[in-house]
Amino acid sequence: MPNVKIKSDYFNSISKVITYYEFFGYAPSISETHKFLNCNIPKPKFLQLIKGFAKKKKIIVSNNRIAFSSKIIKRSLDQEFRANRLLKQAKPLLKLFSFIPTLRLIGISGSLSMNQLKKNDDFDLFVITKGRYIWMTRFAVLVLKKFLSYLMIYPAGRLCFNLFFSQPFLTVPKNKQNLYIGHEILQLKIITDKDKIYDDFLYSNKWIKKFFPNVHIITDKIKNNASFSERSIHTHGVELLARKIQIWWLKKTGYRYKEHLGQIWLFQEDFQDRIKKFL
Repeated sequence: MPNVKIKSDYFNSISKVITYYEFFGYAPSISETHKFLNCNIPKPKFLQLIKGFAKKKKIIVSNNRIAFSSKIIKRSLDQEFRANRLLKQAKPLLKLFSFIPTLRLIGISGSLSMNQLKKNDDFDLFVITKGRYIWMTRFAVLVLKKFLSYLMIYPAGRLCFNLFFSQPFLTVPKNKQNLYIGHEILQLKIITDKDKIYDDFLYSNKWIKKFFPNVHIITDKIKNNASFSERSIHTHGVELLARKIQIWWLKKTGYRYKEHLGQIWLFQEDFQDRIKKFL
């Protein structure tokens, strides 16, 4: 009987991952399912369990994806084909942004980070900037995006830079340390990573392991972000001017945003509120 209960607990954990992704109309891969389990389990044992659950028809495993419905797997594969084609076009374009000296990291988030893309979806992007240059970097990013859009270079018009963090303020605020944000951090598809800052970013957000214990976070050779003083947020005139202009524009256009210490969060649709049943 204990083995039955343990298997039941594992199945519940796997079901939660599948159900979470079903909310987005997506069937996770086998590796993603293991990564986002809320329990610690070795990969070989996990694969054995998956095989057993599929044999009992509790889940469907096909084309390296797991779901309760073959329809969702087919939809995911169709969207993956579209996403991969667009990613091939977008990557060289996104590499241009790496020439901005104060930009340290650029990563694709949202549905495209999962290789999923519906017809009219934007390309959601996450940026890490050099300390004290967050608003200047955002200004440079938007100017470059506008220039590329004028040249009608596809898909410049669909790029949506909605999250900016600056060094050393890489830790997600306490009120946003939840399942959804944890997914977004781990799903990032990294395009530019100067000085391996993504490792610093993960290390600064070790809280994700309480949701996903199977995730490995590199702890050696991590730069000491704490060596920056919080006073570094008080910055030079050009940065303050860039901030003033952009805040004026954001308010004028009615774009929702939130400024946290060294971070800018811009919102179009707040999935965090819509998926509370999973949090």
